[in-house]
Amino acid sequence: MATAGIKSKKDSTGNSRKRKRVVLTLEQKLLVLERLKHGQTQENIASEFGAGRSTIGDIKKSEEKLRSFAFSMEGLNISSIKEN
Repeated sequence: MATAGIKSKKDSTGNSRKRKRVVLTLEQKLLVLERLKHGQTQENIASEFGAGRSTIGDIKKSEEKLRSFAFSMEGLNISSIKEN
């Protein structure tokens, strides 16, 4: 039976391991966007959040939608999410 959405990778001993699915909050996604804006690499950010590099790329692609949604949410102060 095939498992969709879970990638198997081989470790140094040749055994396969599965990467756990990571779900980031809206605040975390906005923080990812800020870090990208300040020049951090997708690989570095992915490592920090325990996510895949493609996840970070997907967040970057949906930047406009994410920021629009965050702006429309009542009580969310986007400037307070920025990292010092």
